[in-house]
Amino acid sequence: MIDKNIFIADVRHIGWVAYQIAVGQKYNEEINNDQLESLLNGIEYLEENPECTPEENHNNWMKEKIRQGWVYGDVKDFELKTHPDLIPFDELPVVEQRKDILDAIIHKMAVQMWKKYAIKYS
Repeated sequence: MIDKNIFIADVRHIGWVAYQIAVGQKYNEEINNDQLESLLNGIEYLEENPECTPEENHNNWMKEKIRQGWVYGDVKDFELKTHPDLIPFDELPVVEQRKDILDAIIHKMAVQMWKKYAIKYS
């Protein structure tokens, strides 16, 4: 049986990809190790802080990326570990703020899907 957090991470990643496609951003279909670590960290954070704000969620994401060795950069680069979103939430472009808002919604939906399907197929 699939691990609950891996299932939630997969659903959240699909949500991110869909959003990135919709707004014309680059995306990667497969979750890479850095993204999976960030997602799993974010899942634990949201489990412990279910009512956190998108800003708090973003701050947690930034802490995880910095822990992984990422730094601010004008372009997202997996090899150089640079990311333009390593800035305070209120300085993010609106499109990125909305991604953080969407992330919390997708997380809640993924948890509900897990509850529904894990019971049905276990």
